[in-house]
Amino acid sequence: METYKEDFYCIAVDMGAGSVRVMLGVIDKKGISYRELHRITNQIVEIDGHDRWDMMRITREIRKGISKAIEVSHETPASIGVDSWGVDFVHLDERGELLETPVAYRDSRTEGMQEHWKTIMPEVETFQRSGINFYIFNTLFQLLSLKDSEILSRTSRILFVPRYINYILSGKALNEIKIS
Repeated sequence: METYKEDFYCIAVDMGAGSVRVMLGVIDKKGISYRELHRITNQIVEIDGHDRWDMMRITREIRKGISKAIEVSHETPASIGVDSWGVDFVHLDERGELLETPVAYRDSRTEGMQEHWKTIMPEVETFQRSGINFYIFNTLFQLLSLKDSEILSRTSRILFVPRYINYILSGKALNEIKIS
């Protein structure tokens, strides 16, 4: 391993369906180490008849974890990486504000969407074009369930959950081909 002149600190935000945790990683002369600094339980909550992620609470707790990491490392870490489940997204308005609490992939709004999609495009062609398998919770079916909806008409930008956290932390609203 290359000898480092300075220690390198980084933060990992690991968002799962059951918990969200913030880890501090360090690369130094001794190697690579990490430790968990903050963890909260994460659960789906019902709001307005839909299963949703409490994104305000999640982002507040992630910021607490990042503050702890800065305090422990005594400097600003060089990078932050965010990982989460891959199919859920947020709706942003033209000002970049969150339009609603994001709906979770386990919500029932996608019921019947697989069958409906098959009338639009065959499964084989969908897979060839997108590489996705046919799971009821896929983003494709979530978006199809919103076709002609009021929320979609007000949406200026959609960000996947990990990209939304990056946006909150950096101010840059970007999606990537690989979202986790």
